[in-house]
Amino acid sequence: MHIKSVTVQGFKSYSDKTVIGPFHSGHNVVVGRNGSGKSNFFSAIEFVLSNEFSSLRVEQRCSLLHEGSGPRPVSASVEILFDNTDRRFPQDCDEVSIKRSIGAKKDQFYLNSKMASNKSEVVGMMEAAGFSYSNPYYIVKQGQINSIACCSEKDRLRVIREVAGTEVYSEKRKGAEKELADTDTIVVQVGDSLRMVADRLEQLGEEKEVLEEYKLVDRKRRAVEFAIVEGDMMEAKLKKEKTESDLSEYEEETSKARERLEKENVDVEGGKRKLAKVKGQYKVLVGDLTEMEGVIEKLTMSKEALELKVGDWRNETAGQDDMKVQLDESRIELAGLDDKMGTIGHRMMEVMGQAEARKEELALLEQDRNQMFARKGRREQFDTREDRDDWINEEMRIIEEQLESKQIQILELARTLQECRDRLRDGKTAMEATKLERMEVEEQMEITSTNLRKDLLSKAD
Repeated sequence: MHIKSVTVQGFKSYSDKTVIGPFHSGHNVVVGRNGSGKSNFFSAIEFVLSNEFSSLRVEQRCSLLHEGSGPRPVSASVEILFDNTDRRFPQDCDEVSIKRSIGAKKDQFYLNSKMASNKSEVVGMMEAAGFSYSNPYYIVKQGQINSIACCSEKDRLRVIREVAGTEVYSEKRKGAEKELADTDTIVVQVGDSLRMVADRLEQLGEEKEVLEEYKLVDRKRRAVEFAIVEGDMMEAKLKKEKTESDLSEYEEETSKARERLEKENVDVEGGKRKLAKVKGQYKVLVGDLTEMEGVIEKLTMSKEALELKVGDWRNETAGQDDMKVQLDESRIELAGLDDKMGTIGHRMMEVMGQAEARKEELALLEQDRNQMFARKGRREQFDTREDRDDWINEEMRIIEEQLESKQIQILELARTLQECRDRLRDGKTAMEATKLERMEVEEQMEITSTNLRKDLLSKAD
């Protein structure tokens, strides 16, 4: 196995693709002037095969890109072609190529022009061929021979071990010892875990017994619940049958109530017409009462005029014959007034009686109307109980407002009736006073006529 050729592109001083080779299977010497790229060629081989360029940051990768004249490349690659005729690489081919390509955001390896899945795949194949990252002495740099010749025996022994590859086994031994210590720790932890598991198993055994008891009790509980539910279902079934029976009876009652409601609606309409008629009669009676009040006022004015006439009669003594004639006329007029006052009083009593009767009849009609509304079945008119309750509350509010209005009207009628009674009582009192005054006038007229007769007799003598 040996390197057959090296292909460099965009790496350090190599801007274009440069193929260096083929190389001899024995010794090869690279010569050239200063700055011709000998060191960069050596760095390109280390870039692929050594561990020196294993972990590169972004700025380190960018520093490896070509920085000469012209456009700067965005990536660099180094490919080494090996002769594999002796099958040092575990590949069934005569040539094996290992390529590494880097950029600002990439660092990838290729095996035989195919991208490697990861870096470990390349490292494993190189170690199989004898290139170990832990033994970097297959690449001898400038100055390393001198340092080995001048180093101490201890360091030289370490180098020999590294070259012989025994350090790999030492590191493996240290790793194995560390792994053994870790294993002992894990064994202790596993023992602790086993003890905890045993304690937990014992606890779980107790919990299992409790769980079995709970399952037994739970089965009994579910059996009892099932029996209770079954009894509730039977009871609910009986209630359902009873409810259906009640519903059928209710539907029959509803149909009968609907018929009664229609009849009552007809009665309500008749009552409304009768109520309107009573209200009209009441208005007529109120008009008659007002007319009677006007007549009473006229009679009062006539009484006052008679009183003035009586006063004038008292002051006039010369015309006694005319006074007697006027007295007779006044008596006749007073008698007519008494008859008229009696007729008016009788008429007012009749009007008051009719008003009281109409008032009672109005109250009875209102009571019948409210009772008929209260007996109405409203179930079929509403979708929900809330709608029915809202309608009932609204009807109650309207009835209360109507009741308040009727009460106000009743109070007004009572007040008007009381005023009429007061006026009638005042009229009666005035008539009594007029009668007394008339009696006094008659007495005075008797006395005056007696005196006149005496005067006439004395003059005749």
